[in-house]
Amino acid sequence: MISIRLRILSLAGVALFGVASAFFIEYQDIQKKIQYSENTLQILNDVQSLSKLVHSLQKERGLSAGHIVGRNETLYPLFLIQRKITDGQLAELSTAKTLQAQMFVKDFSFDLSAVRKRIDSGLIQWIELRDFYTSSLQQLLDLMLLQVIPLNYANDISHDLQLLTAITITHENIGLIRATLNRGYQQGQLSKNELIYLSHQYSNFIANLRTFDVIANAHFNKTANSKEFIEIKTQAFHSVVTQVVKVLNARQGAILGSPVLWWREATRVLDTMTKVEDAILERIEHDLLEDKAYYKDYLYWYGVFAFLVLTAVILLTIFTALRILKALSILLLSLDAVEQTQNYGLRIFTPLKDEFSQVSSSINSLLSYTEKLIKDLTQTLSELTRKQEIIKQEEQIARHVFESITASNNTNISTVQFWCQPMKTFSGDLILSAKLPCNGTRVLLCDFTGHGLPAALGAIPISFIFSALSQKKISLEILISEINKKLCDLLPTNMFCCMSGIDIDADNTNFRLWNSGLPDVLLLNDQGQIKQRFSSLHLPLGIMMIEEDELHCISGTLSSNDSLYIYSDGLIEAENSVGKFLGQAGFEQLLELSIMKKQDSLPAIKIGLTNYVGSTPPTDDISLVQIQGSASL
Repeated sequence: MISIRLRILSLAGVALFGVASAFFIEYQDIQKKIQYSENTLQILNDVQSLSKLVHSLQKERGLSAGHIVGRNETLYPLFLIQRKITDGQLAELSTAKTLQAQMFVKDFSFDLSAVRKRIDSGLIQWIELRDFYTSSLQQLLDLMLLQVIPLNYANDISHDLQLLTAITITHENIGLIRATLNRGYQQGQLSKNELIYLSHQYSNFIANLRTFDVIANAHFNKTANSKEFIEIKTQAFHSVVTQVVKVLNARQGAILGSPVLWWREATRVLDTMTKVEDAILERIEHDLLEDKAYYKDYLYWYGVFAFLVLTAVILLTIFTALRILKALSILLLSLDAVEQTQNYGLRIFTPLKDEFSQVSSSINSLLSYTEKLIKDLTQTLSELTRKQEIIKQEEQIARHVFESITASNNTNISTVQFWCQPMKTFSGDLILSAKLPCNGTRVLLCDFTGHGLPAALGAIPISFIFSALSQKKISLEILISEINKKLCDLLPTNMFCCMSGIDIDADNTNFRLWNSGLPDVLLLNDQGQIKQRFSSLHLPLGIMMIEEDELHCISGTLSSNDSLYIYSDGLIEAENSVGKFLGQAGFEQLLELSIMKKQDSLPAIKIGLTNYVGSTPPTDDISLVQIQGSASL
């Protein structure tokens, strides 16, 4: 009972664990998404700081390009203010989440301070200044891309990130053009190398402009700042293109015009692009915040749903477990009651109509069938017991008659001892002994085919023939011939009789022996040694008629203290617990030991055989005859 309960509770526990694990895994997945959104927002803040620093350095680069040519009173205050703005952006970026941004700020701040000193002292050339700012800006752009590219989001956010990248690259192209032209307006012309550099940047600008235009067109209807997009794609970019083409077509790189106007025009374009960048970043941030809020709400309601489901599963599990345990208790108690009382009229009743009631109904049907079967078996057993008693009484009567017939035709002779152990009530073995008219002794051992009453029936005619002929001076050969004729007439074809007969003279010294089908007849001296073996020389009786020339016996001498032993095959074929026969050698060993120890052979052999077979039931009738010599008396 305890084992069944433990199994049911274990099964319920496993089911609850499985449901809880599924909910917990989903809960962890939502938590990861929320955490990922929070981490991305922090990265996005770093990207915004990087973007602001990029714009600030682009302006500082453009103003520095004009400052090293000559101080412009209108632009110089903007130049100083821009430096302070850059320093503020660097300070803000120093607290960024990413380690790469922090290390960039640390290294760049030192280099920027050195370059500014050289700018203020006029000890730096334009190309060196341009390369310093450009390489630093390129590092910042790479750092931005390094933060943005690994982000994995839906299509809208991915497209926004692509647009942000395209605007940033185009922004840098225009920044270089602005710085180069600002220097040209300050000095009134551009050198050949500067014109080549301007042409190169213009080509990059046109290529990036096409990329930007493709992405921008794809996002025009999705962008909240479509007005700025229109301005960038038409008026702003057009003004830059017009200005660059004008400078490239001028003779000898001469540039006429106000640097302040150019600076303001170019700065307006870049500021407009900055607004678009900020709008894209804000939109991405807004989408991320929405995702975060969605996942938090989803997590809340998922938790409520999981709690309700788990509660329902727990209650259902408890109810089911209690129902199963109660039903099993009823079933087991009822079956125990049936087993203890042996009353198969008891029935099992369950309070609910479910699968267990069906099981109870099936068990009740089985109990009804068992009750009927036991009743029928009891009646049959009673009838069989009654018939068995009748058969037993009939067997006792038959046995009494059989023993009376055989006993009346048997003579007790002091030199002859025998032991007969039937397998069943009746024995198929027959031992007959008689005193002859010449005062000799005649002994016969018969072993009929089979066991029990059928085998014993053949003993009756043999007993009458033996008694009748032994009272006359009839030889052993004629007795054997008459018995064989009778058995051939009476026995069915599947039955026959193995027989050994012996006639001993009045002096108990000479004998004549017949053996047809029985094991070797043994002649032993007083030392337990076998002096002679007399094997079977004839067919068993009851099979076919014996020819006259075959009716001959074997003669032998029985000396003082010698003994003759005649036995049936049931003795040497007795089995032990492992199915091994005693065998001829085993029987002869028992004979030798009993004689050497001066024991009575028959009781000693009986004890030895009992010890050998143990509790193994016999498989055949066992018979043993001992005929002792004169000095053995």
